[in-house]
Amino acid sequence: MSSIIIDADSVNQSVNLRMVDSGDGTLETGVVAATTGLDIWYKRDLAAPVSLTESNLALHTTAHTDGGLLHTADGDYRIDFPDAAFATGVDRVKLGWGATGMVGQTLTVMLNIVSAAGVNTEIDTALSDIGLDHLLAASVSGSDVMDNSIFAKLVSKSGTADFDDFVNTSDSLQATSDAIAADGVSIASILALLDDPRTEPGQGAPPVNPDIATKIDYLYKAWRNKGTQTATTWSGYNDGGSVVDQKTNVSDDGTIATRGEIITGP
Repeated sequence: MSSIIIDADSVNQSVNLRMVDSGDGTLETGVVAATTGLDIWYKRDLAAPVSLTESNLALHTTAHTDGGLLHTADGDYRIDFPDAAFATGVDRVKLGWGATGMVGQTLTVMLNIVSAAGVNTEIDTALSDIGLDHLLAASVSGSDVMDNSIFAKLVSKSGTADFDDFVNTSDSLQATSDAIAADGVSIASILALLDDPRTEPGQGAPPVNPDIATKIDYLYKAWRNKGTQTATTWSGYNDGGSVVDQKTNVSDDGTIATRGEIITGP
């Protein structure tokens, strides 16, 4: 005896069942509603069998008709069962048929009570129970995220990370972007500054605490421009190579080589 699965409460279900001769097992291909002793039935768990009122289906494309039957091929018949056979309430339904001098195939149908809608409802409930629905589909009111959870640690610097430390009016991405824009600073303007050409430092002693860009300017100038070295003086020139812009005293007593602080030229 074979079995199949059908969703509970399915409607207009047609099932293929085979009929064979009870004596020699040959396939029966001429069964019709008027066949002697014909009985098509279904039996739900813990219930008595229910016999159908049989009728002949005209074509394979004929609309579902409870109790309708039609030979399809090789002793197999399309049989239309009523919706009541597959109603919610039991786990299994047995389908069968027979006739005088013939043995019909029986089939066990397992009723699937897990519908897509039911699964969606259960998932929605489970997500709501742990607050994950608040990520996209529901608003948050009161304490919602557990302390020291990953989300809490993303927004809170407290020793015990508390999501309630997050203030969306000041801490959100939009609020942060607005604050940066209000200060007149943006990524675009910073990148523009990096792209702007800079004039090399002129003649004079380098300042003690210049900004980082000026420091880089002095390093690039010393690497790029002409420089000369005598026994007592290092000289760094301007771009033209004709004017000493910076210089320093150098000495070597045979043990220690000393370079003094950079001062202005010439």
